[in-house]
Amino acid sequence: MSEICDTTEAVLAPPYLPIAEHGLIGDLRTAALVGTDGRVDWFCAPRFDSPSVFGALLDAERGGFWKIEPRCEVANRQQFYFPDTNILITRMLTEDGMVEVQDFMPVLREHDAGHRQRLVRRVVSVRGHMRMRVEVAPRLDYGRDRHRLERTPTGVRFVGRSLALTLHSSIGLEERAGDVTGTFRVAEGESVLFVLEPEIARG
Repeated sequence: MSEICDTTEAVLAPPYLPIAEHGLIGDLRTAALVGTDGRVDWFCAPRFDSPSVFGALLDAERGGFWKIEPRCEVANRQQFYFPDTNILITRMLTEDGMVEVQDFMPVLREHDAGHRQRLVRRVVSVRGHMRMRVEVAPRLDYGRDRHRLERTPTGVRFVGRSLALTLHSSIGLEERAGDVTGTFRVAEGESVLFVLEPEIARG
């Protein structure tokens, strides 16, 4: 078998996908838009009417995003939901296999004052060995609030004036100018997990 996508960087996608190329996930409190390119480019937290955390849908350069993609050219992309759920599947086909990014926001009870908000992204190799890339670049308060980055035992924390985002990751992440990136391999049947938890900042 040839080396899997090691020498080829991901092919750049257009900066703005058509709105029809997005799926919607949510937890009855807020929602996120996920593009067929594996990018979360709209997410307000912790409520629908809160300022954006990821806003590349409106400003590709300064809006912020969270992207998970293969490190080689994608021949075909499709999105669908697991039946009777709000779990969004973004499936990407390359010459080396097929990978799924599974996105959802858990809801335990409809009316729950102690609700723990989480945006979950699970990467699963359906076929073949895939080399993937993740980049998380939040821009709090519509890009007006500069954040600081803190390391945690399970990942990193982006801390702004009024909101903090804790990112739990099952892979190692590298800092890049206040954002984080990482590359990883996922073999057939294996998965990699990311969980983002917004919370009101407390200093």
